[in-house]
Amino acid sequence: MPCPSCDGNLYNDRSNFSKNQTLFPVFGLDGAPLWCIVQSMLCRKCKRRFDANSSAVLLKLPAYVALTYPVATKYAFPNRNCHLNENATKVFDHLMLTYTNGEVYSKLLFNSINRAFIKKLKIYYSAGGRKGRPYLAKDGEFIKQYPPLGDTVRSMHDEASNSSDTPWKISDKDRNTRELQSVTCHDIFAQDHTFSMVKNYQKRLGAKALWDVGTATGEIAAAVLVQSTRTEDFAHAAQMLVNRPWFNTSTQR
Repeated sequence: MPCPSCDGNLYNDRSNFSKNQTLFPVFGLDGAPLWCIVQSMLCRKCKRRFDANSSAVLLKLPAYVALTYPVATKYAFPNRNCHLNENATKVFDHLMLTYTNGEVYSKLLFNSINRAFIKKLKIYYSAGGRKGRPYLAKDGEFIKQYPPLGDTVRSMHDEASNSSDTPWKISDKDRNTRELQSVTCHDIFAQDHTFSMVKNYQKRLGAKALWDVGTATGEIAAAVLVQSTRTEDFAHAAQMLVNRPWFNTSTQR
């Protein structure tokens, strides 16, 4: 296994279970979490330590090996005490763009565990139980890890959006920015201010509205937070937009 930080090789040193008798949780929307034994590896040359489920290590592996770990590499944070599986993060990535309330997603993670437990209860007691013994408690003696709370979910999404730990080495933020900048226009476009989107941003930014430009194809060519609806507050963004060679305004009506 090549070292992510130098030209050395990694070797297996220990695991989280062999050292601390703990397991690493991977939470999702399909029931109880996965509990993983994570190998800790050490570089023979630079002596740096890496967890086998971190993005730096996963990106060094062939796809058919890395994909056996059910977590997207941009969400495989080395400094977190849990991960979210790929099915959950795909849902979050889709919804977080328009509804950024992390508490909702945290409740979904908790509810998936609760629903799975209720299902187990029904199966156990409908089969007569085991000699009348009660079913195991949901939060047992050894359960020390729970799904992340709303603020943590939101910070995980922000960190993943700005992370370039992807197979193509470009973050979602840069990809979305370039997608906006590549929108062409040779027909009609419309500009407007929207106020509802401001609710998704922190108040300390001081934004009062979002100035956006839509084209005839339904694509958004520009979206900028502004302090007011005055022209001077979005004039710079408008000038940058018309300077694009593929955004032709000479035929606009």
